[in-house]
Amino acid sequence: MKKLLSLLLIMVTIVVAVGGGCTTDKTTTANTTGKTTAKTTGPDYWPTTEWKTSTPEAQKMDANTLNDLGAGIDATGFAIDSVVVTRNGYIVYENYRNARYKQETVHPMYSVTKSVLGALVGIAIGDGTIPSLDTKVMEYYKDRTIQNMDARKESITVRNLLEMAGGLKWSEWSLPYTNPQNIWIQALNSGDTIQFVLDQPMATDPGTTWNYCGGYSYMLADILEKATGKDILTYATEKLFTPMGITNVRWNKDKAGKYESAGGLNLSSRDQAKFGQMVLYKGVWAGKQLVPADYLAAATTSHHATNAITGYGYESWWVATKEGYVYCNGIYGQRVYVIPDKNIVVVFSCNIPDPDRETQLRALVTKYVVASTNPVTASTSGATTKTSTTTTSKTTVNWQTTPTDLSTVTWKPVSYINKKWGFKLSYPSTWKIMQEGVRDTVPLEIQFNDPTPVPGSWVSILTDSDQANYTSLSVEDLMPFWFPDADVITTGTTVLADNTTPAIYSEFYATVDTYPMHLYTVGYTSGTSRIMFVVWTIEDTVPWDGVLLRQIAHTMNKATAAELAAATDTTIERTTAATTAATTTATTTRAPVATETTYTDSTYKFSLSYNALWTAWEADTSENPHRIFGAASADWVCPGVRIDRLPASTAPDLFKLIPFVLGTQAEAEKSSDENLTNPNGITATAHVIKYTSPTDGYRLDAKIFGFIKDGYWWTMIVYQSDGLGTLAGQNPDKIFNSWKFN
Repeated sequence: MKKLLSLLLIMVTIVVAVGGGCTTDKTTTANTTGKTTAKTTGPDYWPTTEWKTSTPEAQKMDANTLNDLGAGIDATGFAIDSVVVTRNGYIVYENYRNARYKQETVHPMYSVTKSVLGALVGIAIGDGTIPSLDTKVMEYYKDRTIQNMDARKESITVRNLLEMAGGLKWSEWSLPYTNPQNIWIQALNSGDTIQFVLDQPMATDPGTTWNYCGGYSYMLADILEKATGKDILTYATEKLFTPMGITNVRWNKDKAGKYESAGGLNLSSRDQAKFGQMVLYKGVWAGKQLVPADYLAAATTSHHATNAITGYGYESWWVATKEGYVYCNGIYGQRVYVIPDKNIVVVFSCNIPDPDRETQLRALVTKYVVASTNPVTASTSGATTKTSTTTTSKTTVNWQTTPTDLSTVTWKPVSYINKKWGFKLSYPSTWKIMQEGVRDTVPLEIQFNDPTPVPGSWVSILTDSDQANYTSLSVEDLMPFWFPDADVITTGTTVLADNTTPAIYSEFYATVDTYPMHLYTVGYTSGTSRIMFVVWTIEDTVPWDGVLLRQIAHTMNKATAAELAAATDTTIERTTAATTAATTTATTTRAPVATETTYTDSTYKFSLSYNALWTAWEADTSENPHRIFGAASADWVCPGVRIDRLPASTAPDLFKLIPFVLGTQAEAEKSSDENLTNPNGITATAHVIKYTSPTDGYRLDAKIFGFIKDGYWWTMIVYQSDGLGTLAGQNPDKIFNSWKFN
């Protein structure tokens, strides 16, 4: 499965904290600037080892109002995975609504990462490791040759980066992050993100215009690492995580092996609440000043208005100007709200694509959390060890009640019959069959044709060829080959749609290349074979939520004898649904397609034959022809074949060409040399290799053929995604044998 969303999903993230000096007064006040300031050295204990819990009443909160938060969330329809509310240092409300997440489970924070990074920068400024906020950024890049350099670029400061006001020409929100043309995705895919950002031209004077730029966060992390001599995880562990008792940390790396400083941090909701608590008490933790108070005061003050109701502080600290509190903000609804005048921290860990999430999340905080602190008749008996919680969990649709009448579904179905294995299923008309017949154990893959091939599905068939007994099937058998660390939501036994064949199903989560996947699998036995249908998406991606995954998976069924007899294709029979979603019975049979097609290159005078399901999607006429024939399109070209021509002086042997052909950071494991001559007189050296893509971490099996002709190295690579089929299934030697020059 291709790595999803090449860094998937980077966007807004923020928090805003308080100003003022520390005193021993445990009251809270509002200053004359309208910014709230908590006057306290801390709660009556520090949750370094463990949080204490309390009834809402003991913290002068109305329990009914606070506990209505669960119903309020239900009313939004938002996929909110967990909520933690603290007051006066005690957890008063904790609600894990998604079965995958528990108190100790880390959750993607996305751009809330920037707020943690900003705190680290503040620490380094406080101890002089970074001289000051006004330190010139270019002082750290004297060893680089930077494009578009001018006086304005020379004047960019650390403060400008923190405020997202560096002045570079940058438009990160004009395209979605799933679009490879998004400038931030281009930066991540460039091979040198820092150089890409530094080379951008200037648009405005530094400090004058707010413009969201993930590249500024990367520069800040890079400067921090240069100044401290430590990577950001090591520095964060030393300066923040260890003092605060945060031990369960996952910080994702980018394709270049650097910690993803703009959105890669994962902490549990309780540990995120610790971060909010530290900010609430002006950088103090357990009596020690971790982050300078004056820095946090500036970080949580609005320096630029982003709209009528929100301002921006430093590095993803946002100020709710109407409500008077600050918060960290990450894409899909990650929030850490700090409400100083109420001594409250609220953490939302979510998966909300809805662009209106900010307005509604603020409304939840105001209506249920802040409102619960209004004067009420409450007990003051003191803290207890019982947390006020609700038990609402993610809705799970029972397999047997999922609709089987496809006229009621929101996706237009295409039917599929596999004669060899005797099963049938339906899949959405927007999906394409990416490969089939690769090997007996993976006879079919149906996958969505998208830059990140999600959602999608595959059928896996395990036979008794290895003498294993496959006459039975357990729930655990549905996932161990691909997802050994799966987090199961629900499992059970049922029957297929024929109401006869016993089957089992499992809905679960798994992390694939750091991305949270939501999967549904159904399996049954046929003779001595196991047949399993897996449908997946990025966790809670709308509209491909769990309900639709189950709808698709539930179409898996045994084909009837009549259906198999009517199928004319020796391997498969596909029919397309009628154009109206209301009618799914009128279908037409697709004629069998040719197995091969031929590509003729008029510029470089060569031709070859390849899989007819593939598309010749790139064929430029530059010095390097760089021809690629992929399984579908430029968005998803695996399996496929690629041809390059490079000057023979580029490398003395074929294996040393790999970095030039596959990327400068290619990591490849090669077999011994093989010398081949095809029927058309081309003699080549060949290697079978395992390759890790430097741009997205994707693993490939490939066979590379190379030879020198007329002073140029010609190379052909036939490749297959690691784990989705065998290289032999693509028959690279057959493709090489078809290659000829006119």
